[in-house]
Amino acid sequence: MRLALGRCMKGDEPIPTERLLLEASQLALDGAVDPIAGLADDRVWIFHGAADPYVNRAVADAAEAFYRGLVDPSRIARVEHPEAGHTFPTADETAPACGVTEAPFIGRCGLDGARSLLGHLYGELAPGRAPREGGLVEFDQRSYAAAAGSKGLGERGWVYVPADCAAGAAARCRLHVVFHGCKQGGSEIGDAFVKRSGYLEAAEANRIVVLFPQVAPSFQPLNPNGCWDWWGYEGEDYATRNGRQVRAVRAMVADLMGD
Repeated sequence: MRLALGRCMKGDEPIPTERLLLEASQLALDGAVDPIAGLADDRVWIFHGAADPYVNRAVADAAEAFYRGLVDPSRIARVEHPEAGHTFPTADETAPACGVTEAPFIGRCGLDGARSLLGHLYGELAPGRAPREGGLVEFDQRSYAAAAGSKGLGERGWVYVPADCAAGAAARCRLHVVFHGCKQGGSEIGDAFVKRSGYLEAAEANRIVVLFPQVAPSFQPLNPNGCWDWWGYEGEDYATRNGRQVRAVRAMVADLMGD
């Protein structure tokens, strides 16, 4: 299974998007995921680097084709960067060059990826502002992991609360969840991705609370690179509402929303 996934990520094998769309539809009919009709007016932002040694363009093409089967195509933004490696584009001038594929996997690509992504999802953004002191809070994830039966989460996660939201304007604030990449979690690179990706500056100026849940590398379950579960290492229902990591993050969201 892992070998097959590796070949798919390299684009060495065709990705059956039509079959995946049918499977998503069946999961919705079974109640394992929300109705797919709810995605029709959503927005999707896809970034891919032509110099990415791990994820070939065919994979990004398949992801776009999949979403085109669910979302109004006019609401899908695709950025194909000619120089980017396996990296998240950032405005941080101290980040590695765009074509570099190494920790912390953020790159100077002439694009503020967080701002571009959030602007596409939520509409035009105000200019970024420096994050407020004390706005980034580390929290204990262990109770969420235990309640969901997950053994893959890290012990600690982060949440950023802009000044306007902390001052009692929470009803006017959005909540955005950021899932880090493989080898990009706190147990491997500390808070480098959280602080240098650009999310905090955009969030502070635009009343967006940002949740950064964390996964940690492990060998039981087998996840040595600290990836979020996209192939089933915590169970076959990983991509449904019953997935352990899905349930843990949903509980974090519920607490932040006061549900």
